[in-house]
Amino acid sequence: MAFISEQCLGFNGRYLKCADALQQAGMDVETVVLAKGPTDKSSAITHIQRPNWGQTKIGTSLAYRALKNRALNFIKRQNYDVYHAMDYVSLEVAAQAKARFGGKIVFDACEIFTETAFSTPELKVYIQKLFDKCAQAIDVVLTPSTYLGDTYAKLCPQWPKAQIISNAPAHKLEHAYDGRMHRALGLEASEKILLYHGAFSVRRGLRDLVDSAHALPSGYWLVLMGYGALEIELKAAAQRVNRRANRQVVRFLDPVPNAELLDWICGAHYGLIPYEDGPLNHTYCTPNKLYEYPAAGVPLITTRLLALEDVINTYEIGQIIAGPLTGKKIRLWLQTMNDDKRCKLVNNCKKMTSTTSWTKNADRLQGIYEGLFLKA
Repeated sequence: MAFISEQCLGFNGRYLKCADALQQAGMDVETVVLAKGPTDKSSAITHIQRPNWGQTKIGTSLAYRALKNRALNFIKRQNYDVYHAMDYVSLEVAAQAKARFGGKIVFDACEIFTETAFSTPELKVYIQKLFDKCAQAIDVVLTPSTYLGDTYAKLCPQWPKAQIISNAPAHKLEHAYDGRMHRALGLEASEKILLYHGAFSVRRGLRDLVDSAHALPSGYWLVLMGYGALEIELKAAAQRVNRRANRQVVRFLDPVPNAELLDWICGAHYGLIPYEDGPLNHTYCTPNKLYEYPAAGVPLITTRLLALEDVINTYEIGQIIAGPLTGKKIRLWLQTMNDDKRCKLVNNCKKMTSTTSWTKNADRLQGIYEGLFLKA
């Protein structure tokens, strides 16, 4: 079988744990990335490069057509029995591959692709038409939550009913914090880290967060761990904010391997999810970090989005703050906290993690695949 994605997957926690679960069940798993730019040279991943033919509508369209043809020529030689598509571009490739070479399709609808921060009216129409065209080819639909499952039931009623594979982390925190994040940042162990980890993308509230970080109280530091399109802009903004604050209040760290993630983020005092309201994909999102922070014993501070609020209030693992999330709002909330209150949140994080087991999701995913192979 093959995982197919347009996105770089090296730090994609959902892909990594799903692929590992299937490998643990004895399945032969390969990964194909439909790359649109420079990529790493991992021997475990096949990269099929999209040509760079400019940013015009015609150039982009021709480049995608060439990419799909390259992908199909590669797939033709592989004899895959299942295509696990991770986005709408890979779904189109998988549908064409199934029509030509056979096999089955598992579509991991891990986002509402018509309602993301990057969705233009034209793109929404294109994706919806693609979903309708591919509907009969899809054998299984996966989503990370009932929110997305219910949404796709309305958007694509001809699809199979979505099956839930949550974003619970596959790894457990095995050891007490060893100070690695503080050492990497040059901070004393007593300094408190407010951590965002993930992609530096638009509509994630990162601009407001960085621009207002000078208002954070003394002893607290905003740390952004990851990479993405806004990296240069955010680092330039951080320099201005740091000068205003007269201290390096905003710091950056490179992303770390998924297997080591909890060992790093457990050094944070609070984990941040500052996503902006607006895209339906944000309203219903239950991202990996929603589970990873609690698994590391780190309470959350998030903006008021429906799915985030539901999880945080259900398990009492943090604080919801009406967006945008700013240094001043965080400071005012921190003034209401003390060690006992935070300790209670930490204990609740541990309770949540004990009930949101990846093992159950891995078993479910393996069962879904076994069912595929049993079907005539």
